[in-house]
Amino acid sequence: YMWSGSAMAYRKGMSAAVDEKNWFENGNGDGLIAFYTRDGATQDQVVMTSDDGGMTWTKRVRITQTTATQGITAKTDCRDPKVFPVEKSGDAVTLWGMALTGMATNDVWFLKSEDLLNWSYAGGFKAYRPECPDVVRLTADDGTEKTVMTFTGRRYLVGEISYNAATGKIVFSDLNGNDVSALAQDDIPFRTMDYGVDSYATQTYYIDDKQSEYYGKIVSVSWFSGVPGAEASIESGALAALRKTWNGGGFTIPAEWGLKKSGSDYVLTQTPIVKSSSAFEKKNKITLKDTAYTAESENPLKNVYCRNFELSLTLDNPDLADVAIRIGVGNGEYTEIGWTKDGGYYFDRSHTYDGGLAMGNYHRKYIAGAAAGVSAGNAASAEESGRKLSFYVLADNGGIEAYCDEFSVPFYMLTFISPYSQGMSLETSGGVTIENLTVNEISSVWRSGEATDETVLYLSSDKLELSESLTKQKEISAYSANGGDVSWSVAEGDDVIALTLSENGAIVTAKRAGEAKLKAICGKAEKTIPVTVYSGTADSDIALSDEGIVSGDWLITKDGLTGEKESGDGFLLSSDAGGDFTYAARFNLNGGTAAALVFRANGDMSDYYIANYDNAGHVVKLWTPHGELGNVSATADPSDVYLSVTAAGNRILVSLNGNTLIDVTDERENAPENGLFGLNVCAARVNFVSVGLEQSEYEYSAEKEFTVRSAVELSVYEAYNDTLSAKIPSAYYKASGRNVTFEKDYFTFLKAGETYTFTLKGRSGSYSFK
Repeated sequence: YMWSGSAMAYRKGMSAAVDEKNWFENGNGDGLIAFYTRDGATQDQVVMTSDDGGMTWTKRVRITQTTATQGITAKTDCRDPKVFPVEKSGDAVTLWGMALTGMATNDVWFLKSEDLLNWSYAGGFKAYRPECPDVVRLTADDGTEKTVMTFTGRRYLVGEISYNAATGKIVFSDLNGNDVSALAQDDIPFRTMDYGVDSYATQTYYIDDKQSEYYGKIVSVSWFSGVPGAEASIESGALAALRKTWNGGGFTIPAEWGLKKSGSDYVLTQTPIVKSSSAFEKKNKITLKDTAYTAESENPLKNVYCRNFELSLTLDNPDLADVAIRIGVGNGEYTEIGWTKDGGYYFDRSHTYDGGLAMGNYHRKYIAGAAAGVSAGNAASAEESGRKLSFYVLADNGGIEAYCDEFSVPFYMLTFISPYSQGMSLETSGGVTIENLTVNEISSVWRSGEATDETVLYLSSDKLELSESLTKQKEISAYSANGGDVSWSVAEGDDVIALTLSENGAIVTAKRAGEAKLKAICGKAEKTIPVTVYSGTADSDIALSDEGIVSGDWLITKDGLTGEKESGDGFLLSSDAGGDFTYAARFNLNGGTAAALVFRANGDMSDYYIANYDNAGHVVKLWTPHGELGNVSATADPSDVYLSVTAAGNRILVSLNGNTLIDVTDERENAPENGLFGLNVCAARVNFVSVGLEQSEYEYSAEKEFTVRSAVELSVYEAYNDTLSAKIPSAYYKASGRNVTFEKDYFTFLKAGETYTFTLKGRSGSYSFK
């Protein structure tokens, strides 16, 4: 299959070797020539051409991987060719360069050619996991021309590209004249392209159409998605179910590139074409100029409600006050773009709705740093750079692009802001002067903003599951492409569910077990949502309530406590807490990935322990948000997993089916010593047969039967008095589920006032107590 590459308009005379081939007969010698990566036994580059405007293509030349990789003969990452001019004679290019990237080996390779067909090795340098290289020439605001080279859409270099005829290599020199191939990777002056995390694989276009308003300009577009597998990216599988509604994984708004002098450096700017293009219809919501504003002032945006908009703000900040713009305000959520003296510009997703998913790296604040941006390089001091602030924010159905400091500090961020959270506010900790504040409502790039009966109706869920005792109520939201109102009704089963309209859609409440149907209508669009209400009981020693549901679907059915998360993690926290204990669960993964015990957790999940069994990886793990504490390969019957944790001080033991696999001591200074119990499911629908806390000590003081209770059902077949080193005859006890009851006659053999240790052995494990 194909990886990405680059293309350009071919004009007759650019290469005598190409002209000889007569590949562009329909274009009278003119056409398109493209370069892409062919992924097969190796990653080779292919030259292809089109003479019908790109409707059809013909493969022409293959450039082998080993031409670039110089000594690496086995298949490796060698892809995403970008072709660019290196040397010219007048307007004619006499030497072409090709940039290729090797993500696996941290390599950037150059090839060279005089005719676009025959290519040879021309050097390279090191970069961290580079992909999708781009090379452009930009004229800076001081009139000088510089070459900008970008990687993955995440980082860039500013400098000059030249050819060293003596070595036969293409050289990229930084602004200090250093050949970056001679520098260690960490010493190469890479700069940040996106201070957020959700732009990737940026491609640029040079516009040579003289009729275009972008003639002679460089315009870029990126995938609106984090780098797959990168540490900072949201796990992409968790986004799949939501992308239809929030458009994540599409493309960023095209942005015009510029270059600004910043001290002795140059900074790349990215200005979205929405700002000045006449192609976008805009409806002004507010314009405010030259206005003093303090922390006590009335919010100037209090009456502005938009989902798709552009917001422009410039202000004087003489006292270096903290400044924040809040968008998507409503229903307990907001998203914040701001500036602080110590951290510079930032984008904060900590309070943004997450679509019901528990996603790593989502609820976070992303800080550019006080040294980021063009102002920091031009100001006399770090403080001085904060006295004039600028923000430009584009919002389109949850895709947020925030450009700060004269478009030199961009944040590309995917969010799952509720369609009904459309409020805004401006916050400051001190006195500022608003030079200009403008909000314009714009149509979504995804669908026309015209309200008609012809629309597409998006739902937050295509089915609902409730139960009589857990998740008795759920909210479902709907969003129509035309922005029209959605009407709700119970189509069937009004004795099973009740319906109440809400700010975000509708709240469905269980009345009794059974089946029902909910209907949503907007114009000619209509959807029916099946609703199931379950009944059952849960064998659980920890309290379960709707208030403890952090993410995922949690129900009590005939199969007991059931937790489901199609992708990503689902969490349920109990109101019960503990310090030292043995905590266990027995569960059926139903073919899913993993389930876990959560313990010593904070209510906001900022700290916790998790012990899980991952059937996909056949591993038992113990970890915290701060790192992994244990990882041991293990296999269990996924339909009957017995997982237990014993915590005593900072020592933690994790057992699978009665076998201790992890025994660690958490040496962290602030390791949690107490906290909430909970459960976790990951990419699975899990039935928890039992969830229990084992009592380690009992007191027997009466002549009667005595019952002990294990954390899970063990299927006990033997009992021992460890103190007497004696097996207890089966006539003196009986097992029923998790309970084992000893006959009162057995205790007549034991001395009053003494302490005895017992062990129950079962097919699923053992249980010891005093």
